[in-house]
Amino acid sequence: MASNRPVNAQQIEVVPHRDAEQIHGLHQRHGALEVEGHSSSSPGTSGPDVEAAISSNADGGKDAGPEAQAAEQQLAQQYADVSYADIAKQFSILGWTGFGGPAAHIGMFQRRLVEKLHWMSDEVYGELFALGQFLPGPTSTQVSFAVGIVKKGVTGGLLSGALFQYPGAIIMTGVGVFAANSLVNSQG
Repeated sequence: MASNRPVNAQQIEVVPHRDAEQIHGLHQRHGALEVEGHSSSSPGTSGPDVEAAISSNADGGKDAGPEAQAAEQQLAQQYADVSYADIAKQFSILGWTGFGGPAAHIGMFQRRLVEKLHWMSDEVYGELFALGQFLPGPTSTQVSFAVGIVKKGVTGGLLSGALFQYPGAIIMTGVGVFAANSLVNSQG
């Protein structure tokens, strides 16, 4: 049975997490993907720069030893370099096969883009997901735009977002035209 007495601060054991410094830095330094004085919406901000800044630690790696910097560079190199054609292909496939709502889409994005294709780390994807949760509207829509922005800047974001949404727009337009014609031409 749990006690209702207040917890003394000396009784709390702090267990350090290996990524705690990195995670803390993400929340401290970034507001809506604003990176080192450059907004992700500025045309000069490239996708890899945004991804590298999101995945860097709180002090920007300046005080980290050479081993830590080498490990960070190795991690950055193991993520796939993505072209506009890759974004178009993957988000077209995800758009046509993504049924089940935003919760299902988020899982599909992570499985395909993070785990299978290694476009980004789980930490970066988690930050994009958190950002998408914060914004109004379907989270999967925001995440689709954000993944493209992180990989290829604003143009990549517009491409990924549009290609993820166009299958639904085509289908709903077709259903709407069919319904309108059926209602107008009905023999009642």
